[in-house]
Amino acid sequence: MKHSKRKSSKDTDINHYDTDESVPSDSSSSDSDRSSSEGSAVNSKTRFMNKVKQHEKKASKYKSTSMSSSKKDSPRITKRPVIPSDLKWDNKRKSFPELKNRLEAHIIQAGMNYMIKPLFVRRYKKHGVQALNFYKATLDVSKAQFLHDLDVLYGYLKSAFRTGMAMKHLRTYELTYDGIRVYDAIDQEFGLGGDKNVLIQHFETIINEKYHRDHPEGLTGFVDHLENAFAELESLEEKYSDRKKFQFLTRNLLVVGLTDWMVGHCESSHMDSATSFTDSCKWLRSKDAQSNYSSSHKASRKARMSTNEGDHSMHESELMDLFANHTATSTPRNDIMEFFANYTANSNPRGGYNSDQQRMAVPFLLWKLLNPDTQKAIRDARTDHENRGKGGVL
Repeated sequence: MKHSKRKSSKDTDINHYDTDESVPSDSSSSDSDRSSSEGSAVNSKTRFMNKVKQHEKKASKYKSTSMSSSKKDSPRITKRPVIPSDLKWDNKRKSFPELKNRLEAHIIQAGMNYMIKPLFVRRYKKHGVQALNFYKATLDVSKAQFLHDLDVLYGYLKSAFRTGMAMKHLRTYELTYDGIRVYDAIDQEFGLGGDKNVLIQHFETIINEKYHRDHPEGLTGFVDHLENAFAELESLEEKYSDRKKFQFLTRNLLVVGLTDWMVGHCESSHMDSATSFTDSCKWLRSKDAQSNYSSSHKASRKARMSTNEGDHSMHESELMDLFANHTATSTPRNDIMEFFANYTANSNPRGGYNSDQQRMAVPFLLWKLLNPDTQKAIRDARTDHENRGKGGVL
């Protein structure tokens, strides 16, 4: 009875199944078994592929995690720009300050300014790489970056100091490429070592140098050196008023018979100005530039005159050359008369002169160069000529 009851229960379940699912009416039992077997195989394959995909995801996640951790372990190193090829020393001590300024400017632009700061250099020379520990809060430079920058600085110096006396310092550290120690040694030997008192004495010597006819860099070079020396002294907290600078300029510039008229112009035109030193320096440069410009025309004028002796027409720049020695503060009256006699005798504008007054005319550019005393003497000469009522050459 128990068995039949279990069978009845089974029949009931099948009937219940048949009523819930729509089964194809003509399907045989063998087809049903094959269908069930195929479904099981598909499900097994699906489960296998899902496991493969899960494994690939885990592998990918592990790979990305390991790569990120590897990047954290190896900090990024910033590449520094190449030093300009024209930045090199000529082995002359007087040109070292200029080279040092250009070299340090490039180091700062490259983002390595910390390597030339005096305090950092002192700490590095004492503690080595551990000097970075003093700057953990203010300097974002890893040890790897620092060692890279040390090599780069050595390369900069090797490029700038290719020959000469500084090579011995490069050879001393050629195995370690210690750019900081090399630069410090070179600066100590050729750049006065950065000692404040020594630097002040050096620049005070420059501001007391006298100008002379054979100054190696001419008037403009003399003015530039003086201005630069005052600027360096101010950076060292040695202050000079504009009036004091002006006094140094006029005192050092004065050469009797050569530059006394320049000093006279500076004193009469700029001394009362609040920027007397700066204004005088600008004027002196302009004067030197005009002189250099007019001198450059001498050769061409001589060539032109030799090829065409009959043509004596003169350009204003040539006239400036002729009058260059007649622009002193107090030009003798006879010299002015002699100059205009020579000028009018040798100049022959196309079409000739229309009047004696035209013959006495001074070109505008030349007139602007004359000081008031000379202009007055010329006016007096014109007046005398008109009063005498004479024509022709003075």
